[in-house]
Order: sequence, then C-alpha cells, then structure tokens
Amino acid sequence: MTLSSGYASKKMDEQEHKVLRHATVVGVMTGISRVAGLVREQIMAYYFGTSAVQSAFVVAFRLPNLFRRLFGEGALSNAFIPVFTDTLVKEGKEAASIFAARVMGLQSAVLGVLVVALMVATWVAEPFFPADSRWLIIFPLMRIMLPYALLICQVALISAMLNTQHKFKISSLTPVILNFVWIIALALCPLVSDKPLERMTFISYAILAAGIFQLGFQVPALRACGLRFGFDFSVKAWRSSPNIRQVLIMLGPTALGAGVDQINICVDGFLAYYAAPWAPSAMEYADRIAYLPLGMFSTAFVTVLMPTYSRLVADNDFEGLKHTMERALRNLSIIVAPAMAIMLFMAPALVEVLYVWPNGKFDRVSAHFTALAVMAYAPGMFAFSFQKCLTPAFFAMKNTRTPVRISLWCIALNFSLNVLSILFLPEGVKHVGLISSTVLCSLINGMISSHLLHKTHQLPVYARFLPTVSKSILCSLLMAACCVGIHNLFGTELNKMMQVVALTVTGVSGALVYSAAMIVIAKHDFMDVIGSLRRRRKK
Repeated sequence: MTLSSGYASKKMDEQEHKVLRHATVVGVMTGISRVAGLVREQIMAYYFGTSAVQSAFVVAFRLPNLFRRLFGEGALSNAFIPVFTDTLVKEGKEAASIFAARVMGLQSAVLGVLVVALMVATWVAEPFFPADSRWLIIFPLMRIMLPYALLICQVALISAMLNTQHKFKISSLTPVILNFVWIIALALCPLVSDKPLERMTFISYAILAAGIFQLGFQVPALRACGLRFGFDFSVKAWRSSPNIRQVLIMLGPTALGAGVDQINICVDGFLAYYAAPWAPSAMEYADRIAYLPLGMFSTAFVTVLMPTYSRLVADNDFEGLKHTMERALRNLSIIVAPAMAIMLFMAPALVEVLYVWPNGKFDRVSAHFTALAVMAYAPGMFAFSFQKCLTPAFFAMKNTRTPVRISLWCIALNFSLNVLSILFLPEGVKHVGLISSTVLCSLINGMISSHLLHKTHQLPVYARFLPTVSKSILCSLLMAACCVGIHNLFGTELNKMMQVVALTVTGVSGALVYSAAMIVIAKHDFMDVIGSLRRRRKK
C-alpha cells in the first residue's frame, strides 16, 4: 500500500467513525426527546385513551407536520443543505448567512399565506357537517395548531444550518422543548377543565407556545457559530440570487414528492378516523413506541448522513461516500434488528406496561388494538432505516428527480393498498393494513433506490453489508425466543411494579443473549459499533 493510499484509507476510516460518533450524539439527544414523548403519550393515554377526541387531535396535528416535512426538515432541508454547504465552503459564513436569510424569508412568506388560507378553509367547511358529527372536533383544533407550522419550519431550517456546523446537540434537543411544554400542559389539565375537548384545546394552545420556545432556544446557538439569523423578504433579492434559484429547482420535484407523501399521510389519518374513532389514536400510540428506537438510531443517522454525504460529494470523494453508506447500513442493522424483534414478539407486554394504568381511559381493548399496530410497525424498523440511509445520497448529489419519482410510485401504491385495507379487511385490523402498506412501500422504495445507486455509482456494494444484516436478524430471533420464554415465567396477572420488573429482566437478558450471539457469528461488525461508541465517550 502506498503512502497516499494509506493516508486516504485512514482518512476514510476516521470519516466513517465520525458518522457513528455524531449519530450517537444525535441518538442520545433524540432519545431524550423520544422518552419525553413517550411519557407525554402515556399521560395522553391516561386522560384520553383511544377516544374520538384523541383521534381528532392526532388527525389535526398531522397538518402542521405536513408543512414541517414539506417546508422545514423534509423537502426544503434536502434542497437547502447542499447549496448552503457549497456556499459555506466556497464563500464563507457571511455569504451563507445572507443566503439563509433569503430562504427563511421566502419560506415564511409562502407558508404564512398557506396557513391563513387553510384556517379560513376550516371555517368554510364546518357548515357542511351535521352538528353532532365527530369530524367537527377536528377543525377548531386544527385552527389553533396551524400557526405552529410556521414556527416549526423556521426551527427546522435553523437545525439544518446547525447540523452543517456539526452542532447536532442543539438541533436534536429542540424537540424536547415541545414534549416538556406538552407534559406541563397535561399536568395542568385537571385545573383547566374536566371536559376532554376543553382539555385538548388547552393542549393545542400549549403546542403553539412551544414553537416560540423552540425558536428562541436555537437562535443563540446559531449566532455562536458565527451565522446570522434573519429574514430577507426582498422579492428582488429572491429573483437575483442564483442560490435561491438552485434551491427552488431542486425543491420543485422534491416538494412534489414530499407534498404528495405528506398529503397521503394526512389522508391515512382521515381513512383511519373513518374506519373507527379509535384507530388514529391506536396508530399514534404504536407509532410512539416504534419511533423511540427509530428516532434514537435511524433518524439520528439520517441527520448526520445528509451533511456528511453533501461534504463528500462537494469534495468529489465518491469512494468515501460508498464506504460511509455501507458502514452506516451495517451499523444500523446491528442496532435496529433487536428493536424489531422486541416489537414483533413482545408488543402486548410493551403496551401493557407503558399505557395501561389504573383508573385511566386506556383500557384492555385499547391495548389490544395498539399492540396489533406495534407488531405491524416492527418490520418497518429495517425498511425505514434502509430507505433513509440511501435517499440522502441522491439529494447530496443534487439529484432530486430520481427519489421523487420513486416516492410518487410508492405513494400511489401505498394509497391504493390503504383504500383496499379500509374496504376489505375485517373490523379491528383495518389500521394494521394501513401500517403494513406503509412498511411495504418503504421497503420497495429502499430496494429501488439501492438498485439505481448501485447501477449509476456502484454504491452500496451489497456483499459488504447484507451478510451483517442476515446475522443481526438471526441473532435477534434467538434473542426474541429468549425474551418470550423469560417473560412467560413471570405469569400474566402482575401489578404495575412487577410488570416493570418482568420487562426489565427480560430486556437485560435479551440484550446479553443478542450481544453474545453477535460476538460468536459477527464479532468484527459488532465490535466495530462498540469501538466507535467507546471513542465517542473518550472524546
């Protein structure tokens, strides 16, 4: 090996370790937020169960999340980060700040108009529904939370800027503020009213207030990085800026795909609400369990991979991009596989210990429907992680058309399967069909993305990560068998304390079995993950 190739290999290895270390930071911070979110959902379950009011809130809150994904951390961030990174590297922080202020101004102007229009539309729609319709619960809640979309999209754009500076802690901790404000509002609910709808209205206002706190939390961190926070509402500046034009060109197809995707998610909520008044709530509670590991690991990796991929592409280092992607896929499979197995085989026990409390509104029927949803989400741990490791590579190469085309086909398939689920599946499992179709389409999306990336850029190389995936699944199934056996020893009629003890003992035993099995059949890959985490702690 030559000196230059040895140096390049060492640099590449360090780059890959940095991805895992940064992902660990994001994972820990996101984990704090997800745990707070889980506590929040536990309290929500206690007060509201799977009632129509809770489901109406879930459906209403999806609209601000639609805008967040479209104008914040989703489509706009994917178009914004590569251009912002280029500007930062080539022209410096002042030019990057000016560019960001223009994007922020354009984002706020467009989103402000849409928010006002939709608020008016909710008033227009109300007279078309019967006075006793449960659909009328949605509109007032939607009007309160729509302005939150404007705030959270600004927060998402600042997060993208902080991530390019490797300031992942601040952006990853920001969602904690929403959860803490939400929890405080829930604690105050008994003082506000004893009526579920009035309590939910109070929580909706608290979410709006949380958006202001989130924005205020991030701005000082941005300034500490030497970047300015501001809004440029000059139409002339928007028109004359080549960077704005580049973002809009990239945003066009991305926004189309993300927009259709998020509209599809909103429609899924309405379909679930149509299927049964409890269905959106059961899906939301299950989603909270699924996104605890997904947020800590998969989402953490994606947060780090997007700016990392962008920098590698900007440096024309496609070999580094290939190895970074393959290592991310191996690491994610090792981390995500046991979570998938636990969700699939231990769902009833998880739901029981988390949501079923004495005197609460979340009863055994709610637990049954939620456990089914958790089991449906389980295969999605791999599907979502696989897709989200690959898609940022297209955006880093400023190829927005390809992932959007893939998404549009998958969205059309997902929508068709969802409608079929509502029409033909038996009562009580229609929501399982909605979740399963989303998981299947995410897997198809990842497989197509992988095929196209391999065909055009020879990445990833399947032989470098698929054996690790197979081994991690095998070890996870062995772990799951151990967990089920140990948990069954405790019996079924347990108080809450013993439920927690049983699940803790089961989880620790399962982790030991999984670790031992991985050391036996995939020691190098397993120790690579452990070694990177140790280096993170030393730093």
